[in-house]
Amino acid sequence: MTLPVYSEPFTIRKLPTPDFLPAVGSVGAISLNTIKSVDPCPSNNCVYSYSEGVTAVTSNWASGCYLKDAGIGGKLLLTAGGGASYFGNEVYDYDHGTRLFGRLTEPSIAMSPRGTADPNYDAVWSEHWDKTPSCNHSYDSYAAGTPSMGLGRQGSLIKVRNPLGYPGYATTNAPHRLDVHTKVWSRAAAELGVFNLGFEFTACATAEQRKKIYVLEAKGNQARISWLDYSDGTGIGVWGRAPTMPWWPGTGGTLEYWPEADLLVYIGQSSNNDFSKHAMVTFIDPDDLPHSPIFPTMTGDVIPSTPEGVPNGGYGWTRGGWQFWAYVPTLPYVQSMFRVNLGTGTTDAERIIMPGTTITQECGQGIWKRLHYVEWLKSVCWVLWATGEMWAYRTAT
Repeated sequence: MTLPVYSEPFTIRKLPTPDFLPAVGSVGAISLNTIKSVDPCPSNNCVYSYSEGVTAVTSNWASGCYLKDAGIGGKLLLTAGGGASYFGNEVYDYDHGTRLFGRLTEPSIAMSPRGTADPNYDAVWSEHWDKTPSCNHSYDSYAAGTPSMGLGRQGSLIKVRNPLGYPGYATTNAPHRLDVHTKVWSRAAAELGVFNLGFEFTACATAEQRKKIYVLEAKGNQARISWLDYSDGTGIGVWGRAPTMPWWPGTGGTLEYWPEADLLVYIGQSSNNDFSKHAMVTFIDPDDLPHSPIFPTMTGDVIPSTPEGVPNGGYGWTRGGWQFWAYVPTLPYVQSMFRVNLGTGTTDAERIIMPGTTITQECGQGIWKRLHYVEWLKSVCWVLWATGEMWAYRTAT
């Protein structure tokens, strides 16, 4: 596989730069409130609060979903919990135009008292009787459904499966879709996904120009990629899948799509559960998937261990033109950002030092797609925890 090399400037929409952004090459908090400020149960004693409450939306294996066509300036959607942490299935949103977190939907009215199961709960599709999906750990299992894919006027949050959800921390292969404009949940496909490697970790990415959402599942030395095809315009995805492959993609991983190269790009630990190792970047050609491909992996000095600590949990991984940006949760808790210039034909990374941004709380067991690139702001943005702000690193590109 030959990677494309950057040859012309990557252009973005000509929009005025807002005055709330930090200077180029700097980081700063940009939100006017927090997720916690719109908590539906501030007393933390509701039937869905369980052991942690709304802080689980960011602290328990929680990703996000950025919809560039939603709201005034594009929205990041967040919903999570599951395990023994939180059973609220409401969805939060952050609008980059208003700089506000809000509650897009409410917790299910079907939620039963703590410690008991919903008698009408559909355990196959992970649905309460009001047809809303249960909360869950997300890992990297949320993807953006776009208007061009027939997935709503402002796009949709796609949950490709339901890992470790309510009740009993069950994992199901039920895909769901939340239309951001109508605020209505529905099934994202007519059939369940087929993930039978026995592992709840998944990573997914939207290939808008292919009208597909790709899903990577891995365990041990086996991996498989499936996809939801929305090319028929009905808004109901059709599953396809590649053969199981003898390949270990690395832990804590995140999948992205690189449209300029028409490639899937995955980042993960270079050794199973060994956080002292460097990360690796793997390129996946979607045209190879019907076969049994061996994917080229580039390790080298991609995301090394930092002086403050070693990577801990799921990487943030997002794309802005020919550059990828990786956020590495470390122990102790120091914000570490890396710029990976894939347009140079290599995966050498440049570490961005962000002084004054040492954090005092863990951002959970990963950040995944809570890290997102906002094109009109020329910034990489992320939220670490429910009680904290939205951050932005203004890029020089």
